[in-house]
Amino acid sequence: MLSSLKSILYRVLEDPASRAKRIFDWAMMLVVTASIVALILSLDPSLPPADRERLFLLDDLFIALFATEYLLRLWVCSNFGVDYRRAIKRLHRRWPERGGVWQRWEALKTALHPKWVWMRQPLSIIDLIAILPYFRPLRMFRVLVVFRVLKLLRYSRDLAFLGGILRERAFELLALATVVALVWAMVAIGFYSVEMGSNPTVDSIWKAFWWAIVTITTVGYGDIVPVTLAGKAVGVVAMIFGIGVFAFFTSIIASALTERLITLKEHHMERRIETLHDHMIVCGLGDLGRTVCQTLLDEGTPFVVIDKNPQRVARAVQDGWTAVEGDASDGAIWTKVGLDKARGVISAIGDEATNVYLILTVREHAPGIFIVARSGTAASEQRLRKVGANRVISPALLGGVQMAHTALRPSASNFFDLVLHKTNVDLSVEELTIPKGGNFDGMKLRDSRIREDFEVMVVGIVEVNKALQFSPSPNTEINAGDVLICLGNLDNLERLRRAIRG
Repeated sequence: MLSSLKSILYRVLEDPASRAKRIFDWAMMLVVTASIVALILSLDPSLPPADRERLFLLDDLFIALFATEYLLRLWVCSNFGVDYRRAIKRLHRRWPERGGVWQRWEALKTALHPKWVWMRQPLSIIDLIAILPYFRPLRMFRVLVVFRVLKLLRYSRDLAFLGGILRERAFELLALATVVALVWAMVAIGFYSVEMGSNPTVDSIWKAFWWAIVTITTVGYGDIVPVTLAGKAVGVVAMIFGIGVFAFFTSIIASALTERLITLKEHHMERRIETLHDHMIVCGLGDLGRTVCQTLLDEGTPFVVIDKNPQRVARAVQDGWTAVEGDASDGAIWTKVGLDKARGVISAIGDEATNVYLILTVREHAPGIFIVARSGTAASEQRLRKVGANRVISPALLGGVQMAHTALRPSASNFFDLVLHKTNVDLSVEELTIPKGGNFDGMKLRDSRIREDFEVMVVGIVEVNKALQFSPSPNTEINAGDVLICLGNLDNLERLRRAIRG
């Protein structure tokens, strides 16, 4: 029941795609505005004490509402119970020799970490400061409730975004304001000169300035109207100029908005790519490319996608992937996606000529990187291997083979689906390289006690410069540089990895 309630509250409070959140944001914007109005009214010195006390009570109600919202957001930002149980289970697997008190303490810190991260966010700090005066010991800091104005930034991100645009176009807007001020003064003085003495409503220069600003802004209250032909001519000029000013202002904001959106997307992707290390680079966002990306995502492997189709790139960005628009055969794009820090390159492009040029370009920039390419025929597979691809995969060939094996050996196929398709998230196949001088270097497989101590099965060994040795015997010697193909639980594999590294 609590999980269902938390799911509902998450959709209302945090899910940007939820209609309920949009309704809630609008409602909270009205509440924040009402609380600000109540605060302003309570500051009126002529207000009777009874009415002021009612406004204070209403203000306390608003702060209580904000406090409730804060606590609910803190609750739904993470699943404390699930995180705690998972941490206990993982700590028990990885460090079974440690005491229970230490495991519970570490699990508690792990489960509370997401909530602490949420509390340090700027909007969360603003929410907290705005509700502190609700507590009586802090009533002396009641002025802190002015921070609730900034709460509007949580419900309307457009306010912060628009503020950045105005700062970027400050020079153009200042120039436009200067021109408007000069024309305003000229129109006001000209109108005063031709209407003074003939128009009884224009008896001072300040009224002429008032008429000029009302006319230029196209408001037109009608409290002052020209009566002379020259005054009407000045009014026509002022109205035309006012329309032009607003059109110019709109074009400035629109161009700044467009440029900022493009720049924001580019900078965001550049920052994400800069933080990546040992990642995969996927070329092509067709059906095959998206399957590759989804598999990498399930494996927890960071990746960058390259595609020259803007619609495909936009869809990938919406999915939360790191995607760059560009031609994979262009050498400049590889520097942008961090080829020098990448773990490997996967080309899911179906065109053979593009793949050939792509492989040659990658080999020029990173001669030792691992490249997996897509092929359509046996002949293209040979050509792609010759130009530098480490592995060449034919989706049609592999699909046909898998279909046949599934029909002939369904139980065996189910086992590989369990491991490779991650229907069981705790089971995995890993490659573990034996370092020189490590704990298992020069040891026989029987003496390593990998099966007994780590509950991991060594299903194969790739010795240095040799082929895969499947199901190695207990007397097989493990040497530095050998790659162990291991099957087991994720946590046990992690313990084994740490033991191998010493």
